[in-house]
Amino acid sequence: MQQAYDELRQTNRAVLQQERLRTLGQMASGIAHDINNALSPVSLYTGSLLEHEPGLSQRAREYLKTIQACD
Repeated sequence: MQQAYDELRQTNRAVLQQERLRTLGQMASGIAHDINNALSPVSLYTGSLLEHEPGLSQRAREYLKTIQACD
């Protein structure tokens, strides 16, 4: 009976650990999604500036290209 109780307790711990990891994965996914949503306009504006602003300095273009490369 003690062995069965110990096995049950160990199984319970394993299930709780799996649940914690699943929850952590969901949280990380949600955070990554929020960050991506925040950065999307930056990517769009960067491309638009490079395409439609002929008056940009070479330095500004290099900065924008660096931003684009990080996307």
